[in-house]
Amino acid sequence: MRRLIPLILAVTTSSAGAIDRLSLDDYPGKWRDDAPLEIILVLARHKVRGCGDFQYLASRSKSTRFLVRYNGADGAHFYKVSTAEQSIKPLTK
Repeated sequence: MRRLIPLILAVTTSSAGAIDRLSLDDYPGKWRDDAPLEIILVLARHKVRGCGDFQYLASRSKSTRFLVRYNGADGAHFYKVSTAEQSIKPLTK
């Protein structure tokens, strides 16, 4: 049986001072910055502004899900992006 060790990342934004926690178990590896077109299109469709220079982690369980981060003028922003569903979920308040 596989032993699960939860990994927690504290995400903060300077403007709101909000903290979200998320499990990184499903997003292994190092942050990548080779911007796949599929992620860019989903962000553009949802009119996410200022994230032209972002990094991402690919999901271990689904090849169409990503954790995306970018640093804006108001701090770090994180999103869960599904290219299959063409959806995003902001992870900052």
